[in-house]
Amino acid sequence: MLKRRGWKVTTDLPPSARERFYPAGRTDPIMVPKGIDPGFSYNPGTEHLRAIADKALESVEDAAQAGLTNAAQQTIREIVADPAFDQFAALPDQPFPIAALTADQAAAVGATARTVRFSPQTLEKQKRHHAELTIADYRLLPEIISNPAHALREDDRRVRLLWESDGQWWRATVKATEQGDELYVLSMHRLRIDDVSSLVSRFAAILEWFGAR
Repeated sequence: MLKRRGWKVTTDLPPSARERFYPAGRTDPIMVPKGIDPGFSYNPGTEHLRAIADKALESVEDAAQAGLTNAAQQTIREIVADPAFDQFAALPDQPFPIAALTADQAAAVGATARTVRFSPQTLEKQKRHHAELTIADYRLLPEIISNPAHALREDDRRVRLLWESDGQWWRATVKATEQGDELYVLSMHRLRIDDVSSLVSRFAAILEWFGAR
């Protein structure tokens, strides 16, 4: 999928992207990436992954804002299904797109943004509290968020999304920032059927989540 979109992951930089650097005490130069001080840690593969994540966020948001929600959601599915998703999940400081909302869904939580991000902070929290979840489980997030069985209002900026597959229920929580210019998934975990009934009875449904898509 990444190759088809021209989003290439590589550790090789072209010669034009490198320059000579003369380390102290040496008369022969070494080649380093332009603009990168060799005294700083630099991983070309990681930097390329960050660039791809940024490109994906921008492309998905642009498509959603242009009214191409289905295309944005399909792009998300392809990104998450790609093996590179495993590498994105390992980045320490790079959020990546995990779902695309319709205009009605975004408005329901006071957001102008349409792309839901999965931040490294949330992933670390998930590892601490839900270590049993795997990358395969996180690949369910696009469907949980975009096509839930229940969308329940936690507050003006947060929604709890319940989704079922093969008899297993899941819950994901999505929040809009105060300014509404960014959306983040805050948590994800499995649910028991009695938990589903309890949540549905406690929280008001957000009917806008199920409007025209």
